[in-house]
Amino acid sequence: MNNQVRLKDIMIPINEYGTVHVKSNLGTVLGILKRKYEVVESGGAGVFHKTIFVTDDAKRIIGKVSAYDLIR
Repeated sequence: MNNQVRLKDIMIPINEYGTVHVKSNLGTVLGILKRKYEVVESGGAGVFHKTIFVTDDAKRIIGKVSAYDLIR
């Protein structure tokens, strides 16, 4: 019997995370985190991810910002 868990079975697809443009302001990031949290807390579908990916003009992911980063 093969009991190996594959990464694809536990990963979270990128499209489930919020994204913001690199020139967005802090309020935009906080708003995305708040809305996602409220949806999940009210029983809506999805998972509350504490990370948001940052994109450039070509919509490529160039970084991330997390709730922890904002608290620091």
